Amino acid sequence: MKRTLLTTSAMLLALTLSGCGGDETVVKNVSQQSTGQQLLSLKEALDKGIITQDQYDDQKEIILKNSK
Repeated sequence: MKRTLLTTSAMLLALTLSGCGGDETVVKNVSQQSTGQQLLSLKEALDKGIITQDQYDDQKEIILKNSK
């Protein structure tokens, strides 16, 4: 009984882990926010201490570049 349970558990683990490899799916986050809204959200994150000033500056530059 214990051997059957162990074998079954090992098989389930192998099947589960086999799904971890293989095809890579890339999910791209496409923002539906306007440039202004993105900048406001970014500023809010800075003001709340969620991001640093350097992170804010980097992300702001990226947002402004992508808006052109």
